[in-house]
Amino acid sequence: MTSKNISIIIKNHWLEFFIGFIGIFLLVDSLTKEKINDKTEFIELKDNLKSYEFFDGARGHKHYYFYCENYCNKFQIKADYIDFFDKNDFPKTKNVELIFKVSKKDFKNKSNCDKIFVYNIETKQQNLLSISKVLEFESKNFAIIIPTLFILGATIVFIIRKNKLK
Repeated sequence: MTSKNISIIIKNHWLEFFIGFIGIFLLVDSLTKEKINDKTEFIELKDNLKSYEFFDGARGHKHYYFYCENYCNKFQIKADYIDFFDKNDFPKTKNVELIFKVSKKDFKNKSNCDKIFVYNIETKQQNLLSISKVLEFESKNFAIIIPTLFILGATIVFIIRKNKLK
């Protein structure tokens, strides 16, 4: 196969390659990220709230950050879990004690002042983000299904278009 043949294949099937690339990227991302399940070791952190930021953009552009007095880290709720967070009942005053559950892996990086994802948020009065809902969501394996559909879709479109071009 010559380079001219390869460039013709790429020119004729750029859409399939693009869709397949997205699928492969999403699959690699899902396979390399930390897996949260009922066996994940969590650490409970208690600290007073210093400030918070709620940014509600479109899906995927929602950011909920919390800053505490004794940690330099930014605590964040993952976008996938925002629907499980009760923002309306969140205490709007500073110095309220929050109880976070974070993964042991994230907790090891606390001295670097890195971002730490939270999987449970409570005050003494209420649970604002339930770890049971987070674990239920994570058990559905969307992270594997969606990339697989992209790769499968790219393959099907490639076969259909290849047969039409003959």
